[in-house]
Amino acid sequence: MRKNIIIILIIIALIALLIAFETLRPRPVDWSFDFRSTSKKPYGCYVYADMIKHKFPDKQFRLINNNLYDSYQVEMTEKSVMYFHITDHFDIDSLIAMRIINHVGKGNAVFISAQSFSPHFLKITGVKFKPLLPYAEKTQMVFELTNPVFARKPYNYKKLFLGIFSSFDSSRTTILGRLKNGQVNFIRIKLGKGILFLHTAPEVFTNYNILNENKDYPMDIMAYFRGYDFVWDDYLKPGNIFKHGAPSPLRYILSNPALKMAYYILISGLLIFIIFNAKRKQRIIPVIQPPVNNTLEFVSTISALYQSTDDHKYMAQLKFKHFCEYIFFHFHINLTSDDEREIALLAEKTGTNINLLAEIITGIKIINNKRKISSKELIRYAQQIDKMYSLINR
Repeated sequence: MRKNIIIILIIIALIALLIAFETLRPRPVDWSFDFRSTSKKPYGCYVYADMIKHKFPDKQFRLINNNLYDSYQVEMTEKSVMYFHITDHFDIDSLIAMRIINHVGKGNAVFISAQSFSPHFLKITGVKFKPLLPYAEKTQMVFELTNPVFARKPYNYKKLFLGIFSSFDSSRTTILGRLKNGQVNFIRIKLGKGILFLHTAPEVFTNYNILNENKDYPMDIMAYFRGYDFVWDDYLKPGNIFKHGAPSPLRYILSNPALKMAYYILISGLLIFIIFNAKRKQRIIPVIQPPVNNTLEFVSTISALYQSTDDHKYMAQLKFKHFCEYIFFHFHINLTSDDEREIALLAEKTGTNINLLAEIITGIKIINNKRKISSKELIRYAQQIDKMYSLINR
């Protein structure tokens, strides 16, 4: 019996060492292509999806995670819908390709950015695609947009994998973008009542390239997204193990390193239990941990995210919105109505200077009328609101 306990302790110690090694070893940065709207990996699209939501706040933005054939079986609505497919290989069959063409023909739009396209899709659209060799790391890539508004702006990138459109029907196709050497990489095809956008450099929409290379290019492309509600495809992605096969819980567990290790440890533990017939000698006393306050970490993460977008105007508007909600909750006064009587009433209730309140209201009007504001303007406006908070709570 004593010998068995020693063996069990040795096995438990080895498993604990293995868990500690897996937990403490540094995790390398995952540079694989992802392109999901929820992914914060270097080659995910979280930042771009968030930019679209902020650029078009009055438009609906939803995700799809199921088969594209089923996703395009949506009910007809009065609003036009734009589907986003940003991936490395747009690999679909002829049935899904026809679904997409029919969806576009009814007055909707589809935006596809990929490094390669399936032969079925290219045949139906009448477009010929030619892949280019990857550029060396120090070779500069320059994109151009044909729209006169952006014609003066070259968009520089260091390293991309992409292709070009070598042939298309010019009677229904408009060139929207090209490389500096004139090769076409961005086109718009008129199909029935709708529009199909084809683009060959999906990496420009990823977190790394927007935050470190060039954010103007993907932002300027948004000029073609006006008037649509948005549907983002998170299904046809490089990391989706279900896109070419039926879902399986075990397949998913074995595809994730952490879950795979946990699965093996579970099997090992069950085998040890069976072999040594371990039994509990007494009832386990649960350890109740106190709730952890992660408020500061959450605020720090959100503030870092807003700071990375460099959108000072949006942050000032958000600061004013929270201030209005605070005033309405505590004093039942609506500052968004732009009523001078409301401002005077708030000054009377709080015993504060009405001039400071007027400056805050006037300040947000000035900010709303500007295209963007500087960090100094944001700090100055935030200090005015913070001063008002301190006067109210004194």
